Amino acid sequence: MLSRLKPRPTIREIDPDWSANQLLSERGIFVLGDVCQLMALNAVVLQQWIKAKDLDIGIFFNARLGYYLVRMETFSTWFKNKRFVTKG
Repeated sequence: MLSRLKPRPTIREIDPDWSANQLLSERGIFVLGDVCQLMALNAVVLQQWIKAKDLDIGIFFNARLGYYLVRMETFSTWFKNKRFVTKG
């Protein structure tokens, strides 16, 4: 019998040498806490904000893993449109 569960997302690790701009240019799924640590963002505020606004900005909760993840392609587009991002 085939499982009806969705496959686990492949979670990428953040390279310790990356800048915030480098992370925003990457593709894939990352742990929200790691993204927020590198980019000096508040994970709890983002979690509450997406719940209150019902927005798809690339942040989602994975119940199986028990934590929030970031789909970087979606998040970086939103972030670049809403925030000042330096070049370089």
